[in-house]
Order: sequence, then structure tokens, then C-alpha cells
Amino acid sequence: MGSIFNIVGCSVALLCHFAGNPTAHPKFRGLHHLLLNGLRGMPRTVALRNLRPNEGHCYTFTVDDDLPDDSTASSTIVLFEDGKSLPRWHCRSGKTIATEGRGTYMHVGSTIYFATSDNSSPLTNGRKYTAMHTLTSDPAVFVRLMKWQKATNATGAARLFEMLQILWPGHFGYAAVSGTGPDVILSDVRFAIDQEAQMRLAARSLSARPVAGTAGQWDFEITALAPVVSPSEHWSLRGRVDLAPTAETLLLSLGIDGPGGFILSLDHTTPGTFTATFGKLGAIRAMLLAELGDIALERWTSTMARLATAPLSDGGFGLALDQQGADALAHILSDRASAQAHELAVHTTTGGRQAVLKQVAHGD
Repeated sequence: MGSIFNIVGCSVALLCHFAGNPTAHPKFRGLHHLLLNGLRGMPRTVALRNLRPNEGHCYTFTVDDDLPDDSTASSTIVLFEDGKSLPRWHCRSGKTIATEGRGTYMHVGSTIYFATSDNSSPLTNGRKYTAMHTLTSDPAVFVRLMKWQKATNATGAARLFEMLQILWPGHFGYAAVSGTGPDVILSDVRFAIDQEAQMRLAARSLSARPVAGTAGQWDFEITALAPVVSPSEHWSLRGRVDLAPTAETLLLSLGIDGPGGFILSLDHTTPGTFTATFGKLGAIRAMLLAELGDIALERWTSTMARLATAPLSDGGFGLALDQQGADALAHILSDRASAQAHELAVHTTTGGRQAVLKQVAHGD
């Protein structure tokens, strides 16, 4: 169970921390919107304009698309010279482009800095320069992606999953698909959740469907999710995301069922209110005890509790809990508490984040 809990659990926790602390992480929503914009309409042509000399072998184009660039991560723009991609993508140094050239380029903000393949002037060499928005830097994968784009009739989630299987075949795949979109059901799904593709998960099915009457909201469900090395250790996930460009909250709801009766449900559908219900943490406690031991587990739980109640300005969640609630949170993974179910309700007001932690009946 450790592989799923450590990777997925830590990722969700960090996502919640970034999203939930606009003071410590003021750029999170902007990055979220930038990444979502990068996934839309991919692959597609990017308009280039205002070609001009810069320095040495370096020339520049202006682009108007709001896409990820080489200053935030890696640009999704590929630059072509007479239909062939320039060879040296994502160069991090403008000096290298100016002095060495030979097809180097980088994308920063609304500007592409580049050198032609032979360091000639693009103003006079008679060649045509075009750009595409894509998520692969592998020329062979890019060719497959372009052929797929011309042939597919899939839409919505079906189109997204087809594209992911082409882009990252070592990290995502499925045996069968039902539907061509916008909703879709995949069968016998395979995931890899680390860069080296060593931590592999399998699921019986993955489904996605648009929420009627909304623009950008999707319901998803994953059934019988398990590590490949422990196929009997089943988890199930279901929830709703909001992928609209103006969405303030990405994850609107999430429900997880796991081994040993583990439950977790998150509800963020009402603005200003967040509710988390969790219970039957015995399997989580056992896994952490095996890795940390009694004393280290107690210290870790106390540290997490302090993070939850620390002020936003100090990088915490800023939850205003009464003393009873704070004590309960600090001992949430004790032998007794881990067998029970709890609800954490948070209400955001002008005065801060008021929170209440209480024990509830399992299944409430």
C-alpha cells in the first residue's frame, strides 16, 4: 500500500496546500490556468509574427498564445524550418543562441529566441518558419501525434486519453475503450506514477463524463486501482473537477475507498466551505508505523497538525480550531482514533478560516 499512499497522498496534500494558501503561494492559480490552457487544442499551429534580429545569430518571433514557456518549466512550442523541427529545443541561455546558434531556441513569455539551422539570416534565406503547440520533444512521437490528429474522430475525454497514450506510452495505456466522446470508459488501464515508470498501477476501469449544464466540469471514476505488485490491494476513486479557464477551484469533490474500510471524501462545491470526512485509518497507521516507528509517527502527526493550524503567512493552512479540535487532530492516527471516522469542516470568512473537527458515525 505504501506506493499508492506515499505518491498519491503526498501529491494531493501538496496540491491542497498550494491551492489553499494564497498568501504563501499567490501564483498557484495562475500556474493552474496556464497548464490547463496548455492542454487545450493540442496539437495546433501557433501564429508567429514580428520577425526581427536580436544579437549575433539570434533572432526573435512574437507569439500571442498564453502557453507554458521555458522560464516556468519547458515550453510546449516546437519551431520548424521548412517543415523540419529545429534540433536544439528548450535552450536555457540566450548567449548560447547568439554565439553558437545552429538551430537552438527557447520560448520566454511572448517571445521565441532562435537561430536558424545554419546560422543564416531568416530575413533573407527564403525559408518558411512555423510553430506548433505540442507536449512532446520526441520527433518520432510528434509525427505519430500529427497522424493521429488527422485520423481521429474522438472528442472530449476520449480524445484526451487517446492523446496521452501516444505521448506517454510507458506511463499510460488501456486495453479497450467504450465511446468516442465526450464521455468515455476505459478498461484494463495501466499507469506509471514516477519518471522511471517503476511504480506501476493498474485499474479495472476509468471513466470520465461532462457534467450537464456546466462549462468545464467533469465527473471521473477509477475502479479497482491497485499496485501491479499487489493486485489484491484495491482502491476506488470518484470525484468532480472544474477545468474551466475561470475556475477558482480545480478539485470540487473527491471520494476514496481503500483497504481495511478506509474512506476519504472531500467536498469543495460550495464557495468558502470545505468539508473532509475520513475514517478507518488503521491500514494507513500500520503502514506508517512499519516505516517510522511509534515515536517518529507521533512526531510526524504532531507536525502535520501544527502545519494545519499555522498562519497562512507562515506557510500553513491557517485553520482556527478550538483546543479540543487541535488535540484531536494531533492524535488522529492514534490506535483508537484511527478506528473511528471524523469530519473536518472549514468555513472561510473575512476573519480567517474557522474549522471544526468532530467524530462522526462511519458512513455519515
